[in-house]
Amino acid sequence: MSGGTGIPFGGYHLVKRIARGGMAEVFLARQRGPEGFDRIVALKRILPHLVDSAEFVDMFLHEAKLAARLSHANIVHIYDFGKVDEQYFIAMEFVDGCHAGALIKRAAHAPMPPALVARVGADACAGLHHAHQLRGSSGRPLRIVHRDISPPNLLVSYDGMVKLADFGIAKAATAVDATRPGVVKGKFGYVSPEQAGGETLDGRSDVFSLGLVLYELLSGKPAVERKAPMDAMRQIRKGKVPRIESARPDVPTELAEALAEALAVSPQKRPTALELGAALEGFIKSSPELGTSLQLASWIDEHGPRREPVTALVGTSAGEGTGMSQGRGGTSGDPRPGTAQGTAHRTSGGTAHGTSGGTAHGTSGGTAHGTSGG
Repeated sequence: MSGGTGIPFGGYHLVKRIARGGMAEVFLARQRGPEGFDRIVALKRILPHLVDSAEFVDMFLHEAKLAARLSHANIVHIYDFGKVDEQYFIAMEFVDGCHAGALIKRAAHAPMPPALVARVGADACAGLHHAHQLRGSSGRPLRIVHRDISPPNLLVSYDGMVKLADFGIAKAATAVDATRPGVVKGKFGYVSPEQAGGETLDGRSDVFSLGLVLYELLSGKPAVERKAPMDAMRQIRKGKVPRIESARPDVPTELAEALAEALAVSPQKRPTALELGAALEGFIKSSPELGTSLQLASWIDEHGPRREPVTALVGTSAGEGTGMSQGRGGTSGDPRPGTAQGTAHRTSGGTAHGTSGGTAHGTSGGTAHGTSGG
């Protein structure tokens, strides 16, 4: 590593580790090419000690193949997929912003305007609808279900764009599901009732999970108790999620009703992503507050995590940038095996997030929690 430009990895230079989970790690990386081509990406690669695990490699390949089919403004875009030495990697769009968890934390003392929560929800629904209705090359519906809609996987850029991330445990109807009987995939505080029960899922399961995230964006507090995973899933299965008015009385009725429908216990009584998105857009249009991406960006600029320009991390030209800072016990953020973990911060279940400014990119793996039942 020289000149602070990062460590070479195939056609990329790894600048800073920004996430680490149970299966993979994500780096802020730089890709350069002929005639001044220069692009910042988020590069996810399988952890070194898992390269010989057929199960984890298959999961990683599944994510890459599935995510490559998705092309939508509200889904993190996949640029490249490959293998360097023995490590598979995915190069994807770098979202310069924060994840919903950072906004939820701030909502406890700086409540997010309902119209802006609705904007986040409507844009997320647009991305989900794209995934849910996607068809394969034969024309048959793939019936993709994300299965891990949660705060770390809902990103909001500093210019107000909402992006869904991490299709690492997503399931297409044509795929073989390797989930063991009785094991629930997803974060226990954001699973749907049918997901908690180990039942067959469709896109309305993702709608429920999104409803829980929107609830927390409005209230700044968990929708269900988090201390015991089994208790949380039991509360969800029995429909014990309180109405949003009990946590935030000023939520307009139209938005509260849309959220209540999204959190219906029975998937048959729940709207699709398209229907929930339409309801949220209708609320935004009738609201006295503006709910555009510009307003969302302005609110995050004022109330969101402190922003650090990407150029401060990677530099603005060849030879510039901070690279990996030296720290006790190793190199902070160093992408080489055997070094310190650097700036990665783990959340429950192994999904990692966190760079300065709160930028998030999920890492698949380690997200299965609890067992069905109760």
